[in-house]
Amino acid sequence: MRPLLFALGLLISPHAAQAEPCRLPDATGADLRAVLGCLQGEINALRREQTRLNRLIAEQALALNELPGAYRNENGRVAITENRSIASAFFSLTSSQTGAVTSLPLDQAVLEQLCSGESGCTIALFLRPDAPRRSDAAPAAPTALTGPCLFGYAPATGAWLRSQACGTARLPQGTDGNGTPGGASGSEVVAEAGGACFLADSDPGLRLGPGAELLGRDQGKGFFLIAAPGLRTGGEGRFNCALAIE
Repeated sequence: MRPLLFALGLLISPHAAQAEPCRLPDATGADLRAVLGCLQGEINALRREQTRLNRLIAEQALALNELPGAYRNENGRVAITENRSIASAFFSLTSSQTGAVTSLPLDQAVLEQLCSGESGCTIALFLRPDAPRRSDAAPAAPTALTGPCLFGYAPATGAWLRSQACGTARLPQGTDGNGTPGGASGSEVVAEAGGACFLADSDPGLRLGPGAELLGRDQGKGFFLIAAPGLRTGGEGRFNCALAIE
């Protein structure tokens, strides 16, 4: 009888809300049936509470998934908040040690999600030294910054438009994928920073052309972050081109 009484004591919940706790049976066990009924009632109440908590957890998880996430692409290494809509994007490209032109294609789906709506998006392009640093240290401060400025993109036609906050030296509009010949014309370059970081709607060749042409023919849809050490207007050593979109 004593082991049974001990087991029953363990089952009696000390947390029963607004109810008298189940009492232990007396030594004779005469009221054992009543005690077992009381314990079964507590078990049923705990099951109902577990169901309520499970439902609450599921609702909170759903709400969390609906919060906007972020997208990062650093030299082709992508990190993205899973199962969430994208609210911002960050692209980063380190210049080549050899001085060759390098480029990083922007994720077209991310660009369209952020920038093809009625209000478009904001973009900022900057150049900063690629100084070695600890993993927990902040990156070097930008030495050249363009923007932020408004940017809009129409996926159906490839047309894009930006505000003058990203500069007035180049045309503020263009058409992606329109087959424009190579060069560095304003109709292909969306923004530039430090003369060596570019956001363009055409991919560059492997090296600068004889007339310092940067871009190849705009043969298809797509935007690129470009690092061109040969066009840098100041500073030495490797550098980092970064693009922020919100």
